[in-house]
Amino acid sequence: MESTRDSIHNSLTALAVISYNMHGYNQGFQTIRDFICDIKPDLFLLQEHWLTTNKLSKFNDDFPEYLCVIGYEHSC
Repeated sequence: MESTRDSIHNSLTALAVISYNMHGYNQGFQTIRDFICDIKPDLFLLQEHWLTTNKLSKFNDDFPEYLCVIGYEHSC
């Protein structure tokens, strides 16, 4: 009989995560596309896209296969 630990181990799958500094959205866009085609990651952690608030929809427009969640840093 399979133990709980063995059962959990057998049900685990790999999670592909990419953390990438875009150095500007237009600069890093093609690299993200290449990652999607070549690696098919489950999760992206993207930094320094440099998009203004009114342009953040570009993520949803250009990468519809991913759920885009944008984090904000607020300063006082």
